[in-house]
Amino acid sequence: MTLGRTLMALARQSLTEPRAAAANLIALDLPMSVVWSGFFVVNIISVILGQMFLGSDTAPFVVAAFTIVFSLFSVALVVQMGRFLGGTGQFREALMLTAFLQGVFLVGQAIQILLMIILPPLAGTYGIFLLLFVAWINVNFIAALHGMASLWRAFGVLMLASFVLAMIAIFFLSMTGQLPEPSV
Repeated sequence: MTLGRTLMALARQSLTEPRAAAANLIALDLPMSVVWSGFFVVNIISVILGQMFLGSDTAPFVVAAFTIVFSLFSVALVVQMGRFLGGTGQFREALMLTAFLQGVFLVGQAIQILLMIILPPLAGTYGIFLLLFVAWINVNFIAALHGMASLWRAFGVLMLASFVLAMIAIFFLSMTGQLPEPSV
């Protein structure tokens, strides 16, 4: 089976058995060059879709750089917070699972774009469902990554990593003058 077919099968499995899909993806033991390539490709496609359909006053290169750095911090924090809570995950596997999940999310976003064109009232509801579904898959991926039996513990990893990432983002944005001035 080719890598493309294997990834498609894993994408389908991630919708019904995300923890097993994550374990199977990790077992592929893909070379780091493939993992990095996949990570960069899904992030760049995400930025392109965002620029096409949402627009931005910020240059696409800046958005891409921020997205990639933000994603890398996210991966590192999921690894570190997972280890803090007794997990055993490694950066390489976390990067691979993140790139894969972003790819699955991109397919979901493409469906949402089609819904915006065909059935606009349904697109918003679908978007909320998509975010919740991807979060559920992510929690299962974190559990598989760190060998955690409890999805609640994996959810705790996600919440801790998200909190620290939010603090880093606020600090970075405040240092660059990007936060709005408080009004009194």
